[in-house]
Amino acid sequence: MKKGTRIKKLPLTVKEQMKLLEIATSLTEYHKTLITFFLSKGIHPSCLYHPRKYELTWDKNYISWRRTKTGRLITSSWSKLMRGETANLRKLLGKSVQRYWQYVKEAGNMAGITGLCPLRLRYTYFTNRGRLGHHPYDVSASSGTSMDTIYNYYTVGKEEMEKLTNEERKFLKELIEP
Repeated sequence: MKKGTRIKKLPLTVKEQMKLLEIATSLTEYHKTLITFFLSKGIHPSCLYHPRKYELTWDKNYISWRRTKTGRLITSSWSKLMRGETANLRKLLGKSVQRYWQYVKEAGNMAGITGLCPLRLRYTYFTNRGRLGHHPYDVSASSGTSMDTIYNYYTVGKEEMEKLTNEERKFLKELIEP
Protein backbone atom coordinates (compact mmCIF):
# COMPACT_ATOMS: atom_id res chain seq x y z
CA MET A 1 0.00 0.00 0.00
CA LYS A 2 1.22 3.47 -0.88
CA LYS A 3 2.37 5.64 2.02
CA GLY A 4 -0.32 8.11 3.09
CA THR A 5 -3.14 5.95 1.72
CA ARG A 6 -6.05 5.70 4.12
CA ILE A 7 -7.90 2.49 4.74
CA LYS A 8 -11.66 2.98 4.74
CA LYS A 9 -13.09 1.98 8.10
CA LEU A 10 -16.03 -0.32 7.42
CA PRO A 11 -19.17 0.53 9.36
CA LEU A 12 -20.60 -1.99 11.80
CA THR A 13 -23.66 -3.99 10.88
CA VAL A 14 -26.77 -3.48 12.99
CA LYS A 15 -26.30 -6.94 14.54
CA GLU A 16 -22.71 -6.06 15.50
CA GLN A 17 -23.90 -2.83 17.11
CA MET A 18 -26.56 -4.63 19.12
CA LYS A 19 -24.04 -7.20 20.33
CA LEU A 20 -21.47 -4.49 21.10
CA LEU A 21 -23.89 -2.51 23.26
CA GLU A 22 -25.00 -5.66 25.05
CA ILE A 23 -21.39 -6.51 25.92
CA ALA A 24 -20.53 -2.89 26.80
CA THR A 25 -23.44 -2.89 29.26
CA SER A 26 -21.94 -5.91 31.01
CA LEU A 27 -18.57 -4.17 31.42
CA THR A 28 -18.62 -0.72 33.05
CA GLU A 29 -21.03 2.18 32.71
CA TYR A 30 -18.28 4.06 30.88
CA HIS A 31 -18.04 1.43 28.14
CA LYS A 32 -21.77 1.62 27.48
CA THR A 33 -21.92 5.43 27.70
CA LEU A 34 -19.00 6.00 25.36
CA ILE A 35 -20.10 3.51 22.72
CA THR A 36 -23.71 4.70 22.83
CA PHE A 37 -22.52 8.30 22.55
CA PHE A 38 -20.36 7.74 19.48
CA LEU A 39 -23.03 5.63 17.76
CA SER A 40 -25.84 8.06 18.53
CA LYS A 41 -24.14 11.40 17.73
CA GLY A 42 -21.37 10.78 15.20
CA ILE A 43 -19.23 13.21 17.15
CA HIS A 44 -15.45 13.22 16.79
CA PRO A 45 -13.64 11.76 19.86
CA SER A 46 -11.49 14.89 20.21
CA CYS A 47 -14.62 16.84 21.22
CA LEU A 48 -14.69 14.86 24.48
CA TYR A 49 -10.97 15.24 25.01
CA HIS A 50 -11.01 19.03 24.48
CA PRO A 51 -14.55 20.06 25.50
CA ARG A 52 -13.61 23.76 25.88
CA LYS A 53 -11.86 23.96 22.54
CA TYR A 54 -14.88 22.45 20.79
CA GLU A 55 -17.39 24.30 23.00
CA LEU A 56 -19.05 21.03 23.95
CA THR A 57 -22.13 21.70 26.11
CA TRP A 58 -25.37 19.93 26.87
CA ASP A 59 -28.45 19.91 29.01
CA LYS A 60 -31.19 17.31 29.48
CA ASN A 61 -32.57 17.86 25.95
CA TYR A 62 -29.77 19.06 23.66
CA ILE A 63 -26.07 18.78 22.98
CA SER A 64 -23.95 21.20 20.96
CA TRP A 65 -20.34 21.46 19.85
CA ARG A 66 -18.31 23.48 17.35
CA ARG A 67 -16.40 21.81 14.54
CA THR A 68 -13.02 23.53 14.34
CA LYS A 69 -12.51 22.62 10.68
CA THR A 70 -15.67 24.41 9.58
CA GLY A 71 -16.42 26.64 12.57
CA ARG A 72 -20.04 25.49 12.49
CA LEU A 73 -21.95 25.11 15.73
CA ILE A 74 -23.75 21.77 15.72
CA THR A 75 -26.80 21.30 17.95
CA SER A 76 -28.89 18.17 18.21
CA SER A 77 -31.19 16.48 20.66
CA TRP A 78 -30.35 13.38 22.67
CA SER A 79 -31.47 10.00 21.43
CA LYS A 80 -33.65 7.78 23.60
CA LEU A 81 -30.75 5.46 24.48
CA MET A 82 -28.43 8.36 25.36
CA ARG A 83 -30.74 10.31 27.70
CA GLY A 84 -29.87 8.27 30.80
CA GLU A 85 -26.13 8.32 30.10
CA THR A 86 -25.32 12.04 30.35
CA ALA A 87 -24.09 11.87 33.97
CA ASN A 88 -21.55 9.20 33.02
CA LEU A 89 -20.56 11.20 29.94
CA ARG A 90 -19.63 14.18 32.12
CA LYS A 91 -17.23 11.90 34.06
CA LEU A 92 -15.55 10.89 30.78
CA LEU A 93 -14.76 14.47 29.70
CA GLY A 94 -11.10 15.33 29.45
CA LYS A 95 -9.81 11.78 29.65
CA SER A 96 -7.15 10.97 27.08
CA VAL A 97 -8.17 9.96 23.58
CA GLN A 98 -6.23 6.74 24.17
CA ARG A 99 -8.57 5.98 27.08
CA TYR A 100 -11.60 6.33 24.79
CA TRP A 101 -9.97 4.01 22.28
CA GLN A 102 -9.18 1.55 25.08
CA TYR A 103 -12.82 1.40 26.23
CA VAL A 104 -14.10 0.93 22.69
CA LYS A 105 -11.43 -1.59 21.69
CA GLU A 106 -11.97 -3.68 24.82
CA ALA A 107 -15.71 -3.96 24.20
CA GLY A 108 -15.07 -4.64 20.51
CA ASN A 109 -12.66 -7.47 21.27
CA MET A 110 -15.20 -9.08 23.59
CA ALA A 111 -17.85 -8.77 20.85
CA GLY A 112 -15.50 -10.32 18.29
CA ILE A 113 -15.08 -7.09 16.31
CA THR A 114 -11.46 -6.47 15.36
CA GLY A 115 -10.09 -3.00 14.70
CA LEU A 116 -12.85 -1.17 16.54
CA CYS A 117 -12.14 2.47 17.36
CA PRO A 118 -14.19 5.62 18.06
CA LEU A 119 -13.84 6.79 14.46
CA ARG A 120 -15.30 3.54 13.17
CA LEU A 121 -18.28 4.13 15.47
CA ARG A 122 -18.53 7.68 14.09
CA TYR A 123 -18.66 6.35 10.53
CA THR A 124 -21.20 3.74 11.57
CA TYR A 125 -23.41 6.64 12.71
CA PHE A 126 -23.34 8.06 9.17
CA THR A 127 -24.27 4.64 7.79
CA ASN A 128 -27.08 4.25 10.31
CA ARG A 129 -28.59 7.54 9.24
CA GLY A 130 -28.60 6.22 5.67
CA ARG A 131 -30.17 2.97 6.89
CA LEU A 132 -33.00 5.02 8.38
CA GLY A 133 -33.46 6.99 5.16
CA HIS A 134 -32.29 10.41 6.39
CA HIS A 135 -31.14 12.88 3.75
CA PRO A 136 -27.32 13.18 3.43
CA TYR A 137 -27.45 16.97 3.93
CA ASP A 138 -29.23 16.44 7.26
CA VAL A 139 -26.52 13.96 8.25
CA SER A 140 -23.82 16.49 7.33
CA ALA A 141 -25.56 19.29 9.23
CA SER A 142 -26.09 17.18 12.36
CA SER A 143 -22.47 16.03 12.54
CA GLY A 144 -20.50 18.89 10.98
CA THR A 145 -18.86 16.51 8.53
CA SER A 146 -18.11 17.11 4.86
CA MET A 147 -20.44 15.71 2.21
CA ASP A 148 -17.58 13.63 0.74
CA THR A 149 -17.14 11.75 4.01
CA ILE A 150 -20.89 11.40 4.45
CA TYR A 151 -21.36 9.90 0.98
CA ASN A 152 -18.63 7.31 1.60
CA TYR A 153 -20.69 5.79 4.39
CA TYR A 154 -24.22 7.01 3.71
CA THR A 155 -24.54 5.08 0.46
CA VAL A 156 -23.69 1.81 2.26
CA GLY A 157 -26.55 2.42 4.66
CA LYS A 158 -28.94 3.50 1.93
CA GLU A 159 -28.38 0.18 0.14
CA GLU A 160 -29.16 -1.75 3.35
CA MET A 161 -32.29 0.24 4.21
CA GLU A 162 -34.73 -2.21 2.62
CA LYS A 163 -33.07 -5.24 4.24
CA LEU A 164 -33.55 -4.10 7.87
CA THR A 165 -35.78 -6.18 10.10
CA ASN A 166 -38.33 -4.46 12.32
CA GLU A 167 -36.17 -5.21 15.36
CA GLU A 168 -33.11 -3.62 13.73
CA ARG A 169 -35.08 -0.56 12.58
CA LYS A 170 -36.47 -0.09 16.11
CA PHE A 171 -32.96 -0.39 17.61
CA LEU A 172 -31.56 2.23 15.21
CA LYS A 173 -34.40 4.66 15.90
CA GLU A 174 -33.84 4.39 19.66
CA LEU A 175 -30.10 4.80 19.15
CA ILE A 176 -30.27 7.86 16.89
CA GLU A 177 -33.61 9.62 16.96
CA PRO A 178 -34.95 11.76 19.84
